[in-house]
Amino acid sequence: MSNVTRAVRDAVATALFQRSAVPELPSDWLDRAKVALEQGSLPDLMEVAVELVEAHSGYRASWDHWPWLETLRDVTRVERALRNAKKILGYGEPDRAVQYFCRFAGSSEATAKVALGLD
Repeated sequence: MSNVTRAVRDAVATALFQRSAVPELPSDWLDRAKVALEQGSLPDLMEVAVELVEAHSGYRASWDHWPWLETLRDVTRVERALRNAKKILGYGEPDRAVQYFCRFAGSSEATAKVALGLD
């Protein structure tokens, strides 16, 4: 079982059984997360994980209050860095996109260029 699968499974379980520990969820997120878990689709699981993290990116997750959100943030860090770097690349700033990806994904410059299709 992948880290993203475990993280989404924990978020779903928390949403179902500890509703007070979960802030507002995006519409139909829980249903889409359940379907992605049942199908075992890693791209779909990553999509719902990133969506939930981005919906709650305005505040800091506390290990005491929302450890499941911190776990989701950790497992989606590289994917979110790649998505944001591609947006920067779309603005015509390849050097800035590479720097962004390196910083937030913990990557080397060579790896960033390959991930962004700049090699």
